[in-house]
Amino acid sequence: YSSGYDFEDEAIPFYQIVLHGMLSYSTEPVNLSATPENLMLKAAETGSSLSACLMYAGNEALIDTKYNYIYSGNYETWVTTLASYYEKTNGFLKLVAEAEITGHKKLQEDVYRTTFSNGVAVYVNYLDREVTADGITVPAKDFVYKEGVAE
Repeated sequence: YSSGYDFEDEAIPFYQIVLHGMLSYSTEPVNLSATPENLMLKAAETGSSLSACLMYAGNEALIDTKYNYIYSGNYETWVTTLASYYEKTNGFLKLVAEAEITGHKKLQEDVYRTTFSNGVAVYVNYLDREVTADGITVPAKDFVYKEGVAE
């Protein structure tokens, strides 16, 4: 993510562009994000693995401890959502795990394309409506990947 300062026009996944295909990395814990669905989409956009910070105890167990930042860690609350995010991203992430990121482009507001050295491109749509980019239809709040794409 960018710092969010006003002088920055656009956030680019610089760290991921440099390291993808050479080093494994992951998102911040999905269950600690204010926007977990967007974080799952960011994982697809950047080729990042998903992560979670979970526990068996209820969330109240960490109140007034140095771990109270884990405000949503109970596994029962998240197991279904995390399983669906894993199921949605796993095939794509396996496909690009060892490939380098060769391109990242903003196609329109909140719609991005990332291309990988193995010819895979992922189109990510953060909008609440379906969009078409490069002839690819991407449902609302979703991603679509295509093989055999040249940058």
